[in-house]
Amino acid sequence: FELVHHNARFIRHFALSMVACWLLVVGIKNVVRRPRPFNNPVMLSKLFASRLQSNRPTDYSFPSGHAALAFCGATVIALHLILNTKRKTVNKNKPLHTSPNRGGMGGVINRNLLAVACYLGAATIAFSRIYLGVHYVGDVVVGAGIGYFVARIFNYQHPIFN
Repeated sequence: FELVHHNARFIRHFALSMVACWLLVVGIKNVVRRPRPFNNPVMLSKLFASRLQSNRPTDYSFPSGHAALAFCGATVIALHLILNTKRKTVNKNKPLHTSPNRGGMGGVINRNLLAVACYLGAATIAFSRIYLGVHYVGDVVVGAGIGYFVARIFNYQHPIFN
């Protein structure tokens, strides 16, 4: 039963954080109303035009919703992985197993690597938005920060998830 309860808490944290992040980004976009780089005659170049032939976004640029949601999701997953890593005390009479299935340090290392992989994926998504010419660097940096902090505000250990 604890596994089901634990997963339900994770799902609530993930869903609440992502919805809050999306609402915050949409609200900021509608207040700031920064045009996208491809709408700026100074920024529009053959480089950007060739990368984004069709399906250009029609909303505003600041902040990047893709970066915000990617970093929000990565942070929720990282918090879930790292905060739920149970550190075992070493019993001198029993050998310390490093297998992930036995609760040793192997599980801790694997979870930390997974968290790093989540952030690398989020960074790749954020970079792609700049590469495609649909966001300025500042849009992506602020979006990533919003995503990170929204996930931290709705921390997994918050009483709403218990």
